[in-house]
Amino acid sequence: MTLKVTKKPLISNRMIMKKYVMIFSFLACSLTAMAYLSGNPGDRDVFRAYELRMNGKVDEAKALLLQVLDKDSTNAMAHYEMARLNFYLLTGGGGTRLEDVAAHISKAADLEPDNVTYAYYRAVSGFMNAFMYMQMGQEDKIKDAVDETCSLLRKVLLLKPDYCEPMLYLVEIYGML
Repeated sequence: MTLKVTKKPLISNRMIMKKYVMIFSFLACSLTAMAYLSGNPGDRDVFRAYELRMNGKVDEAKALLLQVLDKDSTNAMAHYEMARLNFYLLTGGGGTRLEDVAAHISKAADLEPDNVTYAYYRAVSGFMNAFMYMQMGQEDKIKDAVDETCSLLRKVLLLKPDYCEPMLYLVEIYGML
């Protein structure tokens, strides 16, 4: 009797998509709660931009977010929603780059370093960046991107030690090494 060994990908595309759906659902609920609890008019505009994006009015949402950021470039929630809007455009081929997502989520996380939602989204963005380098065969960039992702995930765990999702990402990454 012989055993047939087949190579299976460590992470299936379906599994990745399920994770992103769960992550973005969680993040959407977080944004909604933050906007309703906030008394800042800019944050209310960010929530309106979120609603516009969810209703397919992406151009209007982007214009509103740009107005908010023109008035207050330190509005972390606006940078967070702009990162999410850019990710939405990226997945639909809407003329944006992963670097646009990373720039806005990095700004949000830098402005509010204790915000676990922003830190986690930044880490997920880093994971997506590393994954894209792997898919495109950019061997020279993979190691640094994976190291950065692991660092960002560990930072999330410093903010919230019982956060399961970053732990699972780290387990997957370390399991592939």
